[in-house]
Amino acid sequence: MSLRARLVLIVFVSGVALAAARAAIVGLRASSDTARLEAAEATGQGVVEGLAAALAEEGVSLSEAPKRKTLVRAATDALAGTPRAVGGYCTKEGIVVLLRARQYRDARSAHLPEPQRLAVEAACAKGTAGAHRTDASIETLVVVLAPVPGGSAFVFYAVRGVRQVPLLLQIEVIVLAAATLLLVLFVVDALVALRKGAAQLDAGLTALSTDLRAPIPEPRAAELAAIAHGLSRMARSLEEAQAQKRALADSLAHEQRLAGLGRLAAGMAHEIRNPLAGMKLRLDLMADDPALGDEARVDVKACLAEVARLDRLVQSLLGVARKGNEPAAELALHALADERIGLVSSTTVRVTRTGEARCTTDRDALSRVLDNLLRNAVEAAPPGSEVQVAVARDASGAHLRVVDEGPGIAEARAAELFEPFFTTKPAGTGLGLWMSRSLVETLGGALRYLREDGRTVFVVDLPGGA
Repeated sequence: MSLRARLVLIVFVSGVALAAARAAIVGLRASSDTARLEAAEATGQGVVEGLAAALAEEGVSLSEAPKRKTLVRAATDALAGTPRAVGGYCTKEGIVVLLRARQYRDARSAHLPEPQRLAVEAACAKGTAGAHRTDASIETLVVVLAPVPGGSAFVFYAVRGVRQVPLLLQIEVIVLAAATLLLVLFVVDALVALRKGAAQLDAGLTALSTDLRAPIPEPRAAELAAIAHGLSRMARSLEEAQAQKRALADSLAHEQRLAGLGRLAAGMAHEIRNPLAGMKLRLDLMADDPALGDEARVDVKACLAEVARLDRLVQSLLGVARKGNEPAAELALHALADERIGLVSSTTVRVTRTGEARCTTDRDALSRVLDNLLRNAVEAAPPGSEVQVAVARDASGAHLRVVDEGPGIAEARAAELFEPFFTTKPAGTGLGLWMSRSLVETLGGALRYLREDGRTVFVVDLPGGA
């Protein structure tokens, strides 16, 4: 059985219980009133018969106007055991004597309020033996008559109904009804909250099926709100897991692409290296030939410089493909920076170095990285500006910063900066920064690009600063 069905059943049972309680209380009240009236009539019948018998023993008749003292004496014994009753004798013309028992011994004169006195006189006027009932505002008046010579003997009772006497019972009934009604209202409210909360959760789950970042409404019911919070946490976890999965997939694809490119670069480097060696040998022989003219000698030297540049490119490609097999040695980074700065040829840009640091790394690989960064900085810097090389160390390692005042890379394309074949130079190959980062990574470090205060900054982080 569902929770909703259970709550509906509770409402139904509560309604039935309320109706049954009301019916039982009404029945109890009715039966109690009847019993009290019947008891009053039975008691009155006995008393009135005693009054009639006492008057017969005195041997008097009401029509002869007997003395009051005689009537009192006749009624005393009959009324002695019923202190709540008021009795006496009457004729059709009215009450002859009205008495109330006192301390179970004798009787004294009684006085009744106007409605009660009128009820007794009306019963006496009828003169019919038996019980007569009259409903007053808050009680039932019972008058019991018995015939006597010249009139009637009577006994009077004022019987208060149950509805007037037990105030506590009325309060209990009201409290019971209010509690049952409150229970019904609570259950109805729970049904409404349950239905609305279930609809909100269903809408939230539908939204999550297309967007894990969609908000889930918080139902009013605390239990359903806890479920909504759990679904929100689960959705966030799933969204983070999917983001990590996408990042891992992108990283894996990137690594596979770079690995394939590295294998291709190594193969091409080996294929290019042999022809370059032959070209360099022949150009060296030509340069040593005394018969070579001056103009041709200049051309040969230019060709040798280009062959040397191609050989450095091949060496860089091979360094990337070797993945960290280079020998490591302790070196002074500031000295290496000064050495590579001295090889930079520029008449419009000044290159300076600050700071000192030492670390253990591969000198040739780091030299190729510095050469590439310095060449890019000098080419990007405006005339008359300065390229700064800062060397520093801290607890995490050694750091090299190459800073120039060039325009840098457009922010939208900064993520492509270290990708193979990405270049902004008309004659560039797009392999310089890719190879530089790959070489730094083979050394266990990282190469980063920054823009600080309108300047371009490349940072080489190396482990093991000393």
